[in-house]
Amino acid sequence: MTDAMPNVEAPTPDVLTRLERERQAFHIITEAAVSQAELPAICQKILTDLLGVLNFDFATLRLYDPDTRLLNPVALAGQRVQMMMDKFPPQSIDDPHYVGAFVARKREPVFAPQIEHHEIASTHALRIQELGLKGIIAYPITNAAGDLIGVVQLNAGKARPINPGDRAFFETVARMFGTIIEHRRVVDALRESEEGYRSLFENAPAALWVEDFSDVKQYLNHLRETGVHDLEAHFQANPGALAECAARVKVLDVNQQALELYQARDKSSLMAGLSRIVTPQSLEALAKELVVIDAGGKRSTSEIENRTLAGEKRQLVMQWFVAPGRETDYGRVFLSFLDVTDTRALEAQLLQAQKMESIGTLAGGIAHDFNNIMQAISGYTQLLLWDRSPEDPDVDNLRAIEKAAERASKLTRQLLTFSRKVPSTLRPVNLNAEIEGMSKILERTIPKMIRIEHQLATNLKMVNADRSQVEQILMNLSINASNAMPDGGRLVFETCNVELDREYGLSHLEAREGPHVLLSISDTGHGMDAETRQRIFEPFFTTQEIGQGSGLGLAMVYGMIKNHSGHILCYSEPHQGTCFKLYFPAIHSLEAVPAEEAVVTPALPSGTETILVVDDETVILDLAETILSRFGYGVLRAENGEQALAIMAEQAGQVDLVILDLNMPGMGGHSCLEALVARYPDLPVLLASGYSPNGSVRETLAAGAAGFIGKPYQLKEMLKVVRDIIDAARA
Repeated sequence: MTDAMPNVEAPTPDVLTRLERERQAFHIITEAAVSQAELPAICQKILTDLLGVLNFDFATLRLYDPDTRLLNPVALAGQRVQMMMDKFPPQSIDDPHYVGAFVARKREPVFAPQIEHHEIASTHALRIQELGLKGIIAYPITNAAGDLIGVVQLNAGKARPINPGDRAFFETVARMFGTIIEHRRVVDALRESEEGYRSLFENAPAALWVEDFSDVKQYLNHLRETGVHDLEAHFQANPGALAECAARVKVLDVNQQALELYQARDKSSLMAGLSRIVTPQSLEALAKELVVIDAGGKRSTSEIENRTLAGEKRQLVMQWFVAPGRETDYGRVFLSFLDVTDTRALEAQLLQAQKMESIGTLAGGIAHDFNNIMQAISGYTQLLLWDRSPEDPDVDNLRAIEKAAERASKLTRQLLTFSRKVPSTLRPVNLNAEIEGMSKILERTIPKMIRIEHQLATNLKMVNADRSQVEQILMNLSINASNAMPDGGRLVFETCNVELDREYGLSHLEAREGPHVLLSISDTGHGMDAETRQRIFEPFFTTQEIGQGSGLGLAMVYGMIKNHSGHILCYSEPHQGTCFKLYFPAIHSLEAVPAEEAVVTPALPSGTETILVVDDETVILDLAETILSRFGYGVLRAENGEQALAIMAEQAGQVDLVILDLNMPGMGGHSCLEALVARYPDLPVLLASGYSPNGSVRETLAAGAAGFIGKPYQLKEMLKVVRDIIDAARA
């Protein structure tokens, strides 16, 4: 007896054909889904291939825009479509004439392989007739949340038979379209985001790095577990631990700006040279940042020093933050580096200029007060010498006092030179001629084992300069160079014409644009370190032993080059020698003006006129009164501008000359001069100051003063100037 076999009906050829078509359709959709083409191209290929398998005439796929409520055609397939493209404009889902709009509104499919049996035959008759349709299958395309994405519609020019499973098949096709479209939109968004990120990353104006600190974080956790609580102290005591952390940092990516900053050809060369960009300072900064990371910090900013692959130092502001989602393991950290090397250099120049200006103001103030003291010593010494014969036993002592006063006055002038408050007699000068003349003197004064060399431009432009100050500059710098070469060496003078442009001016705050003459004075001596270079122009700063130098030589050079509207730079490294570069503004004069011949000083003049002396220093008033009275003048005294005006109001007709100090409390010398000129226009006023008759003093002179006399007064000069001004006023 045999078991009965179940009665299973074998599939008919029509069923096999339908199943094969469905299998092919699913294969078409699946194959297109993995394509890298754009979404419209993917949809177009699916529709085109489906038409051939499913025996429809043409098909459309529209995507829904919720902002405009329009169904926009994305893919149109079929030969008939090509002949009626104008029949498929964007459709509003509120339009009652379109089948696709009906499907979108209802969120329900239209399954009408035989239209005459479906309600749309009457509700959408015009559209159906316009396109000549006999069969329509249209399904809404939705996402996983049920939101409308679009509508896919297959159209036939003749009715199609209804087969079992067709509804389920077309529903699956619509669902697969929804999955493909959503997936493709996500992929496109990610690609667009990645492209945007990559473009932003590569074209960012700052140097950007992406690094992986996960191994570093694990190592820091290990140190904690082994009992290390003070990481910074641990790194100081164990440099190897810090080096271990640095070695665990993985560089994932860098941008183009980073390659330019570090002077790398490409990313591989930068990665290979990471050890060359690290400096001791940057390792110290890394230690501090690791403390922040160990404490759970997510971002930080610091300033570090790196080197480029070419060995150049760069001062950088570093900022870092942990990428979102990697806050626990620090597996992705973004770092930016902003090059502030030039900015810090300009800040250093500005601070140096401000410091020198402040020191100059202080030095000028001290020199002014010291000048007044030396005025009294020098003046009274000259008066005592005037009354004594050469055989007088006190003459030698008085001469010694006079010489000491002259040395003190010289010191005062040096301080005033540094503070740019000494007079300058400017005239066209050829620096080559000055160098050649000074070299003859130097050959007899500096050690013989120092060789003097000239590299002088043949077509050198003229500069507007004070010859005596240029000589002093050359002498001071040459003596400094000589002291730096006790065992001999080379002292090199170079000149050339240069044009300072705007870019140079932006990087050198004290420079002016335009043509200049560059004077370079170099030596092969022991050089200087950076700390010494920062202070070399300060008054009284010296690296020599006590008693070997005043510390005013370079300070005078600084003041004198400023007097000439130029600027000076110093380049030096230990054991590499020193080079001073001095920039003088060039002029267009062709020939230097020869030095003027000395003027023969006439005999000391005297007079009987009345002179009003205005000064806030009693010792100066006493000295001026003593000198002027000794030579016959009547003297009135005022300690400030207000008192001087009061005296003039009472004795205006009796005063023949006013000697007016500029630096006084109260209304000051300038305001007093203006008042005197306004009230007594015929009264001559002689300005007196320890400062230069340039700058603000020049402005005061232009306000109506008859002349200027420098402090400390020299007896002969004072008497001559007073006499000349009084006589000129009467002429």
